[in-house]
Amino acid sequence: MKLCARRFCFELLAASLAFLLLTSPFLPPSASAQAYQGATLSALQADEFPTITAYLDVHQLDGNFIYGLKPENVRILENDQALAVKELTEIQPGVQFAIAVSLGPALGIRDSLGKSRLDYLIAGLNNWQNEPNEGTNDDLSLVAQDGPEVIHITLPSMILASLRGYQPDARRAVPSLAVLNRALQVVSDPLPRPGMERAILFITPLLPPESLPGLQSISDQASQLGVRFFIWLVASTGDAPSLVKDQLQAMAIQSGGRFQTFTGAETLPDLNEYLQPLRHIYRLSYTSALTTSGDYPVSAEITIDNQVITTAPQNLSLTILPPNPIFVAPPAQILRSASQTASSGKEPALQTAAARLLPEIQPIDILIEFPDGHTRPIVQSTLFVDGQPIEVKTVPPFDAFRWNISDYLDSSTHTLRVEVVDSLGLTGSSAEIPVQVVVQPVASIIQRVVVQHNFILLVVILLIAGSALGLVLLLAGRLQPVTPGKGTPPPKHNARTKPTLTDQPVRQAARLDPLTQPISTQRESPSRQFPKWVLRLPRAAGRMPAHFQATLTPVSHGEETLQEAPIPLTATEISFGRDSSRVSWAIDDLSLEPIHARLIYERDGFRLIDQGTTAGTWVNYSPVPPEGALLEHGDLIHIGRVSFRFKLRTADRIRKATLQPMDKLHDSI
Repeated sequence: MKLCARRFCFELLAASLAFLLLTSPFLPPSASAQAYQGATLSALQADEFPTITAYLDVHQLDGNFIYGLKPENVRILENDQALAVKELTEIQPGVQFAIAVSLGPALGIRDSLGKSRLDYLIAGLNNWQNEPNEGTNDDLSLVAQDGPEVIHITLPSMILASLRGYQPDARRAVPSLAVLNRALQVVSDPLPRPGMERAILFITPLLPPESLPGLQSISDQASQLGVRFFIWLVASTGDAPSLVKDQLQAMAIQSGGRFQTFTGAETLPDLNEYLQPLRHIYRLSYTSALTTSGDYPVSAEITIDNQVITTAPQNLSLTILPPNPIFVAPPAQILRSASQTASSGKEPALQTAAARLLPEIQPIDILIEFPDGHTRPIVQSTLFVDGQPIEVKTVPPFDAFRWNISDYLDSSTHTLRVEVVDSLGLTGSSAEIPVQVVVQPVASIIQRVVVQHNFILLVVILLIAGSALGLVLLLAGRLQPVTPGKGTPPPKHNARTKPTLTDQPVRQAARLDPLTQPISTQRESPSRQFPKWVLRLPRAAGRMPAHFQATLTPVSHGEETLQEAPIPLTATEISFGRDSSRVSWAIDDLSLEPIHARLIYERDGFRLIDQGTTAGTWVNYSPVPPEGALLEHGDLIHIGRVSFRFKLRTADRIRKATLQPMDKLHDSI
């Protein structure tokens, strides 16, 4: 007998040890471990980087929410670096909650009043409707075996109405994990609001032993999602201990939920006692110290009554790129031209007419984008021109520059680039762009002096230039001193050149057609020989010596003189073409090129030179050779298709006419 007793005790001890080993993963943890599991950090968001937001759930060991935390009670451990919490706010986003009902014979047992245990369970849930829940933000669902399925609603009354109409034959039903799996899928759906917690009320009879692996799988999935289990196990008072029951109890406690056995005589807990703590959570924010891309661990450390609770680390994945500055509509070309300065009323009269090159300031605008999607403050921006910093901005606006181009007095090409530095110290650079500064030539030397020098220097230069011009004219004989009291002597006439009445018809005929009418061959008395540098000076109309004066008279294609005014040839060089900005005399005719021909005064007379044009330049229907053609009085000139008659004011001879066969003439044309 003693041997049998010892043997029985040994077998009982072995069975107990085996039971403990099987159920140890589902047993409640120690009080110290539970304290550290009472806080959860979730939903890390970096949309407003470097500001990071997250949600913090802190509960006591009994599952009640810990109210009244301040920012100084929490600090963030980001990649092992402690950071202060900038904001900590308690909010009520609600809870995503599902009721799962599994059927079995235990739920169909009725009492002396004819009510089944399922009827009492549904009646116990009515207290949920009597509480002021209608204004909460809860997301509610119902999954019942062989019954209704109501998904994602907000009113508890709709859930209870579906349960009141639920009349299954529980005595013939077989318990199943299918409804629990379905409920887990429902609460795993995306949350309507960030920060919401997830929970499941599982009403079930005792499950068969073969459901243990399935329970373990569901428990693992729920742990990853942070789902809490509230389990109401429907059983009889004398039911033997069961591994399935122990596992269900462990699932509830480890997830932060509660476990309740219901035999039909117990008072069921108020469902709001389960849900109210889950409706509260803290939203926090802090400023990240990270400056490079990567995955980093982040956890929260909460200090309450000298007890430190540290949450499990969460992964923060970041992509951080430097800012990217982009030029907004950059100018490809900037045209600087002379303009008159406006008078202020206090400046000398001559100074108000001074010319300036405008513009002097060119605005440059940029757009700053963040390729990583994290907009953050800019602390500095710099404009570079030809690799040199021109403007450095350390205060807003950082996206607008003023480029001073007043020192550019000659056409040139420059490269522009912009650099910006953000609050993380990351530097971004734009692409280099070329900008051409075109300076239009100043109309005269005086205007260039105005641009470069001040008013006093301009007056001195004008006085020196006037004196020099007067000296040149005096040396050239254009200015003669007048003896006081004697006046200006009258001009002398040669008897041979003195006009008479009989000369008038001849002179008039000569003016009408210089080629066919006799022309006076008398010359004026020789004038003073000028130095070569004097002859090269530009001369105004009427200032060139008489034997150098000539005109180009427009004629029609029939060689008839037109009514247009003749072109006076008063300068040592005159250019012809269509481009008024590049030639001395612009002619609006499509046969002409921008610079078509030049007429140069030489010691022997005027030489006409073609500028390599397509239509050519012609003298008396003969093309001008490359070295040019020396003109004589009466020559017929074609510049493109425009005709002129060259006339000297006085001429001693006329070029002899040459005849060409018509076919050769056409070939040359």
